[in-house]
Parts: sequence; C-alpha cells; structure tokens
Amino acid sequence: MKVYIVSTQVFFKENGIEYAMAVDLDDDLKLFSDYSRAVNEYNSVINNLRNNFMDHEEEIVRPSEDLGTVLYNKYETVSYVVKLTSKDVY
Repeated sequence: MKVYIVSTQVFFKENGIEYAMAVDLDDDLKLFSDYSRAVNEYNSVINNLRNNFMDHEEEIVRPSEDLGTVLYNKYETVSYVVKLTSKDVY
C-alpha cells in the first residue's frame, strides 16, 4: 500500500547558522492514502503560507515524483519547506 505524506518544516537563522525547528507530529505531518487528497492538502498549506508570509520568494523542488516548495524571505530569518512524498508500507 502506498501512503502520501505532506510535511511542513520550519527553519530559522541565528548568527549565520540555520537551525531546524522541531517537527510537531500533530500539525506538521499529515498522512493520506489517496494521492489527490494529499495534493489538495499540499496546495492548501502552500496557499496558507503564501497568504500569511509577506514578501516571500518561492523555489519549487521536484525530486523524482515528489513535490516540494521552499518559501523564504531575504530579509527574514525564517523559511518554510513543504513536501509531498510517498512511501510504500506493508
């Protein structure tokens, strides 16, 4: 069976060093058995960040079949990485 994972990870810079925030398993990871529902959630998260993260820039990343978007601001120290990946589970 294939499952789809939508994950959001937050990074911040302090004194020139980039740190990853802890992942909240309740809010930052969502599992789906249906690809279209996973894509809808992925798009919802991206659109929410677009609307609430002012003056951001985006970089779309597509490693193989997975989706990924990085939202960042040159003047801010925070960036968001949203990914949709798939895993086979047995």
